[in-house]
Amino acid sequence: MTHHRGMFHSIPAVILCFFISMYVQDMLGVSDFYMILFSLSLSIGYISHLILDETNSLVNLEGIPFIPKKSLGTALKLYSKNIKVSVFVYLLIFLFSIKYSSVLFNFLKSVELNN
Repeated sequence: MTHHRGMFHSIPAVILCFFISMYVQDMLGVSDFYMILFSLSLSIGYISHLILDETNSLVNLEGIPFIPKKSLGTALKLYSKNIKVSVFVYLLIFLFSIKYSSVLFNFLKSVELNN
């Protein structure tokens, strides 16, 4: 079990969420273009949450000189204190990236051709 700012409050979790979203949509038969579009939208929302959490760690509304909160620097991390959880998340990202590499490359190629 993780706590609020555990591994699922990190940049690798955003990437994993992107791929899980792609996987679920793939199972539902969503076209590649919309699958990537929705997954990107979800990931942008997720990373926005992390950025806002990080900036909230900087805010001090109590009128005293800046004293950083204990949570400063914990929203945009790349790994967990638990090495097993970190390795597992990175392994899933690696496996999903292999599975969906051709879909992502085709999407990037189609976007490049349209510009």
